[in-house]
Amino acid sequence: MTGVEFRVGSVPETGVDCDAVILNPALAHERYGGIPRSGEVQVLINRNEDGAPEIILAAAPVTGAVAAPDDAQTEEFVYRLLGSCVTAFREHFPDRTHPRLLVHLEGAAIDRPDAALPARGVLRFLQEARG
Repeated sequence: MTGVEFRVGSVPETGVDCDAVILNPALAHERYGGIPRSGEVQVLINRNEDGAPEIILAAAPVTGAVAAPDDAQTEEFVYRLLGSCVTAFREHFPDRTHPRLLVHLEGAAIDRPDAALPARGVLRFLQEARG
C-alpha cells in the first residue's frame, strides 16, 4: 500500500521522520505529562528530547475493557483507536495535510502474539481512510 512502511525498533528508532506517534495513555502521560481523560485522545508535545516524534497522540483510555477480546473485538479496537487518534491530529493540525504518523504496536498497546489481529484493524482503517 503506497505511503505505508513497516519498521522494527523502538519509538525513537522507528519514528525518526514522523510527525506524531500514537501511544497508549498510561505510557504517554507518564513520559509526556497530562492526565488521561476518559473517552478523549490527548495531543501532547514531546519536550523530552528523547528521539520520539514532536507530537504525542495519547490514545483515549479504554473503558469497559474485555479481559480476553476475541478477534473481531481486537480488530474493532485497533480500527477505532487509529480513527480517533487521526481525527484528533487533524483537528489540532489542519494545515498538515499529509502527516507521517507512527503506529508503534507495543507503544500503542496493540501488540498481540498473533500480529494478524491488530494488522486487520490497521488495514481496515487504511482502506476506509483512502476511500
